Amino acid sequence: VIVLQLSSRTKMNTINWLISRIQEEKLLGGAELLCKLAYVSHKDGVILLIGGTLERLLHGAEEKELVKQYKDGTLKPFLYHDRNNFHDFKNKKQLFLTSGECLQLIKHDLDNLRARQEKHVPEVPYAKLYPGKNILNTLATSGLLVQMYPLHNFEELETLKEVWYGKVQVFSQPINAVRNYFGESIALYFSFLGFFTLSLFYRSIFSLILYFLTDKTFNGNMLMAIINIVWSTIFLECWKRKSNKMAFQWGMLHRVEEFEEPRKGFEGPLGINPVTGKKEPIRLPGEWRSLNFIHSFLFVSFSLLVSVLMMLAYLWAKTLAEKYCAIHRNTQSYVIAVLPNVGYAIGVIILNRTYLKLARVFTEWENHRLASTHEYHLVAKLLLFYFFNNFGLLFYAAFYMQDFTEVSEDVATQLITYQILDQIMKSIVPYWINKRKLKKLKQSSETRGGPVLQHVLIEGGLDAYKGLIDDYLEMFLMFGYMMFFSSIFPLASVCCFLNSITEIQLSALKLCDNFQRPFPVPASNIGIWQLAFKCFVILAIIVNCAFLGMSAEFQAVFGDYTGIHLIILVFTFEHLIMGFVTLIEHLIPDVPKNIEIQLKKFEYESRQALKCEKLQQTYIKDNQKLFSSAQRRERQI
Repeated sequence: VIVLQLSSRTKMNTINWLISRIQEEKLLGGAELLCKLAYVSHKDGVILLIGGTLERLLHGAEEKELVKQYKDGTLKPFLYHDRNNFHDFKNKKQLFLTSGECLQLIKHDLDNLRARQEKHVPEVPYAKLYPGKNILNTLATSGLLVQMYPLHNFEELETLKEVWYGKVQVFSQPINAVRNYFGESIALYFSFLGFFTLSLFYRSIFSLILYFLTDKTFNGNMLMAIINIVWSTIFLECWKRKSNKMAFQWGMLHRVEEFEEPRKGFEGPLGINPVTGKKEPIRLPGEWRSLNFIHSFLFVSFSLLVSVLMMLAYLWAKTLAEKYCAIHRNTQSYVIAVLPNVGYAIGVIILNRTYLKLARVFTEWENHRLASTHEYHLVAKLLLFYFFNNFGLLFYAAFYMQDFTEVSEDVATQLITYQILDQIMKSIVPYWINKRKLKKLKQSSETRGGPVLQHVLIEGGLDAYKGLIDDYLEMFLMFGYMMFFSSIFPLASVCCFLNSITEIQLSALKLCDNFQRPFPVPASNIGIWQLAFKCFVILAIIVNCAFLGMSAEFQAVFGDYTGIHLIILVFTFEHLIMGFVTLIEHLIPDVPKNIEIQLKKFEYESRQALKCEKLQQTYIKDNQKLFSSAQRRERQI
């Protein structure tokens, strides 16, 4: 189910050594997987097919403590010796593990394939090894491992495509089927996107009513600002509850968090982990890393400077366009009037995509030891830049120029331009390019081997899936436009709703047809993005309270107050809103009561099982001591 594509310059001794290490028993340091040399070519390189027997995968499920449904309906960690008592194991033995779980288990064994006493990869003296070093990572950095990717299961994929985007369905997605095929991380993203879209539907109806019933300049700001705060808080709290419920059903919520192993791309000397006692790459205590972070800080600062320069160029172009339109009153003047706005929106999109690629390179260069730390630093860089690049000009117009008509026009232009261009660049153009690429790949692979090999070569020619960061960033921006500026431009929520509908369909199409199948990633929530959205809500409370203080309604009610008293009043109102948000968070529990009871029951049973295991070990030790003493007395007699 997994393909390893090696470089055409890989020697046969190296190939045989790698195959033997993959097939070797785990007790001897191997992966204990099936491995077959499928194809050798000067053009395509060397193709190895990796799989696993059902017995090996079941043992791997026990090692990884995969949680499965027991015969009594409860969820329990899988135990190989008790396998027949798990739900549907006897009847559907081959379907007991989902295809996503099989991929996850096999990849875990491959990622933990480490060197023993080898000094270097056979026939490759520059690919240095030491005991415990990751073999596949060494092959990748030395240029021998070209790519590693899982194969699509076409029968399962076609079934998923038919129920997912084969027919138009706005608020219903086969999330469990997506999880079984692509893993929990991708399933949680689409569930979050679907929940966001459904919430926007009700929000958009109210926004349309408010838009047509009130004056289009700035009236209705007070009501919309309050709705922004209440809606965002309830939305995030209800999502946490929904995600915990799904994670529990998938057996992810009460899985014991295993000790995080070093990231595959981490480069460091072999050492002893002080917590687990295992041999693994470590970071030396006195290692100097500040230089890397200084470079990253300079990179972020330079990127922000470029964004500021683009903002200044837009203001200059806007001034020239206004002067031209004041003199010339014709059709051409209307086109020139909107050109700076459209040009700025396009520039923002280009900077966003360029920065994303560069941020990945700089974060990889920082050489973080853990995957969670790596993701945290990458997302932190992205959020800082994306926030400033996308919203900086709008905040400047709102708070410094206090031109809300200008803000409304800019938000509308940026949202519409961003949605159209982003969907074209992210989905439509790649889909069209992929169709042409697939046609060429099928034509070129028809003369090379049977259908299995053709399948392997076609999928190997597709682009690798880059992950969910780009998709989360788009949702993050839509959330920001709506939360910060829908009180000024009420139709922002309608634009975000329409974008989310198309995003579900196009993202599903892109995932199934445009890229190689991604490796499933286990997850119990959306991770750092939950915190990012939470921070956005807090910031949105401050911004909306500031807009509230500047609104016509607020000024009409509290017009007699002086400047400082007005600021104190807004500040007090903001604190009251913060207290209200905290109250809502406490009123809506993160975990439903029935699931909380089952979690406590699961924890109790785990403790009882551990206690029985310890008693059993003590009993065995006592019996061994009695047996040894009896043997000594017998020898004495």
